[in-house]
Amino acid sequence: MLSDEPLLQEMQKKLRAERRFSVLFETVVLSPQFRRQRGRDFVAATP
Repeated sequence: MLSDEPLLQEMQKKLRAERRFSVLFETVVLSPQFRRQRGRDFVAATP
């Protein structure tokens, strides 16, 4: 099983229920996978 499989299933379920593209965006942005990503290897750009 992919680590993202539960997230994909949740996205499908919400999309079936609400039929709005924004539901997919919201589900991804609020997911632990997305929220934890920035802390890893993040390097701020310098001007």
